[in-house]
Amino acid sequence: MAERVAGSSRLVRGARSVGTRSRALASNAARLDIPWARCGAARAVRATFLSCVLGPMMDFYVRRRTSGAELFDDQPAPVVFVANHSSHLDTPAILRALPRKWRQRTAVAAAADYFYKSRAVALFVSLIFNTVPIARRGGGLEKGSTDHLDRLLDQRWNLIQ
Repeated sequence: MAERVAGSSRLVRGARSVGTRSRALASNAARLDIPWARCGAARAVRATFLSCVLGPMMDFYVRRRTSGAELFDDQPAPVVFVANHSSHLDTPAILRALPRKWRQRTAVAAAADYFYKSRAVALFVSLIFNTVPIARRGGGLEKGSTDHLDRLLDQRWNLIQ
């Protein structure tokens, strides 16, 4: 019985620790952003990866159909695209459906508590998908938690949410 209680208290402390780290990540989302992922060299790497690696992999599993691309001709930037999040393929599918000119100026909002816990993962997703961290804790957004997104929109970057 004492072992079970000791194990439970360790579990509770561990859960509190994870919750504290998650809150810290969410409140510092703007500081986790990796701006170099939007430079020309990173955009070239991203375009190559999407065209030569991820695109063919997706084409193997799903048939791609894009309609309405002509609507982008007269649409002023920035635009916020909202994915339905029915799968992890939403983001790459939307990116591949966008005209190249739009795809190169589109950032992807990514959950800070999931994609930015590990520096290596954060660097990878920032490079490959041009992600920007966003807090997804319940209870609303904290003051200043989306300032980095506002700056991107002011710079005419599109955003996939």
